[in-house]
Amino acid sequence: MHKPVLKDAVIEHLVHKADGLYLDATLGGGGHSEAVLESLNDDGALIGLDQDEEAIARCTERLARFGERASLHLSNFRRVREVLDDLGLPGVDGILADLGVSSFQLDEAHRGFSFREELEGPLDMRMDLRRKTSARDLLRGIKQDELEWVLRHYGEERFAKSIARVIKERIQDGGMHTTADLSEAVRAAVPRRAWPKNIRVETRTFQAIRIAVNDELHALEVFLEQALASLNPKGRLAIITFHGLEDRIVARMFKTWASKQQGPSKLPIVGDGRIPDAVLVNRKAIQPTEAEMDENPRARSARLRVVEKVEKP
Repeated sequence: MHKPVLKDAVIEHLVHKADGLYLDATLGGGGHSEAVLESLNDDGALIGLDQDEEAIARCTERLARFGERASLHLSNFRRVREVLDDLGLPGVDGILADLGVSSFQLDEAHRGFSFREELEGPLDMRMDLRRKTSARDLLRGIKQDELEWVLRHYGEERFAKSIARVIKERIQDGGMHTTADLSEAVRAAVPRRAWPKNIRVETRTFQAIRIAVNDELHALEVFLEQALASLNPKGRLAIITFHGLEDRIVARMFKTWASKQQGPSKLPIVGDGRIPDAVLVNRKAIQPTEAEMDENPRARSARLRVVEKVEKP
């Protein structure tokens, strides 16, 4: 069973109306959605989105006991406003987005997300299987200098140049078909003495390629703008990130909306007399406890940030 990270913190900071309407923009395994629905009364409801058909199927079964209170839709979270418009809803009382890769995606070899040897699979990495370009397609079509840029900027990989070179050389030799092929290329390109101690040496490369395949950072920026516009006054937006690139985008956007105001307030005023769009619910990102990380190691890099939309006159 998928274990939702920071579940208690999400419920504490997101759910502020027992009869409210909430939206989970990234259903994944459905753990957060289930917890939200359990915290609501019979008048409360949840809309769930995911771009992965397998996630929709799993969550349909998991959330079946809530009946019509759970409405699930196959959609990328960058289309949140479109989904609400189709449903005739001007806004919701809270929105959650967990930006991590779901456990079932990581643990199923045919999805091609994992570098674990026992989960060798095709180089796919598509969260939405309707997308045309897989990781294998991307690596074959991209130029070496462009691949180096992807690895350096999306993976923050300091050996991006040598990794990109080895990958392209192996493609030219007819290789690079599986996740194991990609792992071997990374290990060959990075000197053994430079392998990180706390993560696998392939981690940053797999992250970078996954982000590029799914256009994740641009999708996040589009989603954030739509999410704020989709909240009712005093509605809350909660985002869970798992790496620095995502977290910096979220933190920067939240800071722009809040204009340095801290903590929910009826009518905050910034220094120039302008009313901000939102206020920060938590001053610093909330991190998992030691106990949660021991129980669920995948939670170790999770960060939760929450803002509340300001009710303007």
